[in-house]
Amino acid sequence: MKPGKARWRQQWAAAPWSFQKDAGTRSIAASNELAETFHACRKAAEHGDAAAQCALGLKFYYGEWVPKNVIRAHMWWNLAANSRAQLEKELREQAYDLRWCLEQEMTQDQIAEARRLAREWESNHTD
Repeated sequence: MKPGKARWRQQWAAAPWSFQKDAGTRSIAASNELAETFHACRKAAEHGDAAAQCALGLKFYYGEWVPKNVIRAHMWWNLAANSRAQLEKELREQAYDLRWCLEQEMTQDQIAEARRLAREWESNHTD
């Protein structure tokens, strides 16, 4: 049996791209800092950073700072799982496990759409 998302969520809570939802008590400066962190994470993910791709997948899966979207979560985890960076082998394996767990709750149409988006993203971001 594949590991559950809860295990990976706990691990990623301490990841470099970790940020929490505004609990309503943060200042505007703190909210701006979180928005900047999210923007930096997204830019890193778009440049192929597997850790950032995994973190974005979690944000989309749980709807943290973005609307919940399992298709986008799958897309980011798919990209991380297919990362070519040898130094990120463990990240690729974790992304594969996250993607596998998510597929257990998605329809075939959702999976197909997520894979299409990942292929499209890769074709638009290949050097």
